[in-house]
Amino acid sequence: MSSDEEKQLRAGLFHATEQGYAVLAKGGSATDAVETAVRALEDNPLFNAGKGAVFNRDGVNQLEA
Repeated sequence: MSSDEEKQLRAGLFHATEQGYAVLAKGGSATDAVETAVRALEDNPLFNAGKGAVFNRDGVNQLEA
């Protein structure tokens, strides 16, 4: 992994945690905070966090579950 790729991944993780924390800061539940953070990961194409199919390491399109 290149330094640039690592920076992009870390930025995506930071964004997701910030989104989750914002829910908690407004008095939201832990469940809502986690759901918000996971949605942020799902919306980021750098992460395989549960939306549809992706190409796996072998280049094969794979569905979740």
